[in-house]
Amino acid sequence: MQFLKTVLAAGVTTAMLAGPVLAQGKPTELKIGITTFLSGPASVFGVPGKAAAEMIAEDINKKGGIGGVPVKLSFVDEGAGGEALVSNYRRMVQDEKVDATFASISSGSCNQLVPVAEDLKVMNFMWDCGAASILETKKYRYNFRTQANGTPEMLAVLVYLLKMKPDFKTIAVVNQDYAWGRESWEIFSTALKAMKPDVQVVAELFPKFGAQSGTMSGKRLATLTEPLKKL
Repeated sequence: MQFLKTVLAAGVTTAMLAGPVLAQGKPTELKIGITTFLSGPASVFGVPGKAAAEMIAEDINKKGGIGGVPVKLSFVDEGAGGEALVSNYRRMVQDEKVDATFASISSGSCNQLVPVAEDLKVMNFMWDCGAASILETKKYRYNFRTQANGTPEMLAVLVYLLKMKPDFKTIAVVNQDYAWGRESWEIFSTALKAMKPDVQVVAELFPKFGAQSGTMSGKRLATLTEPLKKL
């Protein structure tokens, strides 16, 4: 909570100082656009994220705002799908004239919105988006990441596994079927091959986000779980 508060405050302060706002004098408010999951399976953390942002903005405004300027938040639903997300993001920037954006939670959403932010020349803070390839393999002028990426997280898991169970011979993965899950496994498996090349990967499972075993047919579930019996 405190981290998000610090990032939000830093972000809106930077937006106020970096853009044409400074040349025009102090604005009446700082408009911040935020994308988060308000519908769909990921809303279980997207909706609390929205609530936290609102609490932080309220606290900032009670204390006089940023440099005396109150903060106003606008939200876009990531759960609406890629096409709607891009369209609503453009509308928020162009029509609502937000000064900066926080986009997004999903690495897949960031892959779509980062180039849009560059095109619109709006300062964007990736407030989640853990896939390293989004930022680390490219250079941007208007996009920034406020947290670590998946590389140290995956390497930390591998180092911990090697320390706690150094004699393991087989491994299986169940990960999300989108940018974060695919890239995380690529990082982990590449490091695994270098550090313990004799380990056999017996299963690489990538269920769609939000999939539940109860919604799968018995045959499909058996197909997915069969490799795990080899462990």
